[in-house]
Amino acid sequence: MDANPWHCPPKHFESNKFRGVDTFTVVRDPYSLMISEYYYFFSNKEDLVRKMKIKVGDLNDPDFMNEWIVNATQTAIKKGRCYYDHCIPLHKFAYSDDGKQMVTHVLKMEELSDSFPKLMEQYNLPVKLEHKNSREGSTSLGVNDLSREAIAKINEWAGPDFDLFGYKKRDPSQAKNNINGPGAYGDQDERGLHKLEFVHVSKTDGSAIETAGK
Repeated sequence: MDANPWHCPPKHFESNKFRGVDTFTVVRDPYSLMISEYYYFFSNKEDLVRKMKIKVGDLNDPDFMNEWIVNATQTAIKKGRCYYDHCIPLHKFAYSDDGKQMVTHVLKMEELSDSFPKLMEQYNLPVKLEHKNSREGSTSLGVNDLSREAIAKINEWAGPDFDLFGYKKRDPSQAKNNINGPGAYGDQDERGLHKLEFVHVSKTDGSAIETAGK
């Protein structure tokens, strides 16, 4: 897979860089993830916005957001990703094609304040997580602003993410907003634990975790 290493699912690595260590990754509710992708795209990828000649209006306009999400998820469904290796379904980072979990620990972004300290304590690592939101400016749209078409496309794009990670799949027909837009391990310590490594999934607080670990 031709992608930046930090956005590439481990199964596509030419060699297993995580051999001999325990790993953890962070997943996120697919609907919130795509809304985050939307705001991130227009706040941090100005060069691509200009290249694609996108006329940017009010980023807090539900119509505009839903149109972008429908187009981004459709592109990801066809090509495996949307822009700059983003929009790769989360299960591809944690599970193999035959359904085997490849990551030792899977944490939910919504529960990080509790699960991350417990994981660090389990491995005797003095790492504390600080919250940092990369969004700039006012961002007011949320899951309840998703249109029927956007929800349907996210459901199709995310696929197994809902069942594998315990997220509730929404019924598009119930949308309040009906806007339509276009295996080998190394040495263990005395507790039976391996060295812990982080598998970065984009837009799931990965940068904050990497910063905390420095």
